Amino acid sequence: MGRVTYSWILPIRDKAEALPKLISEIRKAMEGITVKDWEVIAINDASNDETALVLRLLAKKIPKLTIVSFPSPQGKWAA
Repeated sequence: MGRVTYSWILPIRDKAEALPKLISEIRKAMEGITVKDWEVIAINDASNDETALVLRLLAKKIPKLTIVSFPSPQGKWAA
C-alpha cells in the first residue's frame, strides 16, 4: 500500500451488525476524495458478539482494513 496519508481508527465492541455499513460508508467517503493512501484500523475490544468474524470477512474483501483484537476488554482509551 505504500505510505498511508489517512488512517481511520475504530475502537469496536459488540457492533457486528453495524460494521458492514460503517466500513462501506468509510470506503465511499474515501474513494470520493483525492486521498488514495488510506487505511482503516479496527480495534476489536473483546467483543461478545460476532464482531471478530464480521471483521475477518470484511478484511478478506478490503485490503485497506487491518484488525487488532484484544483478548479482554481494555476500553476505548486503550484502543
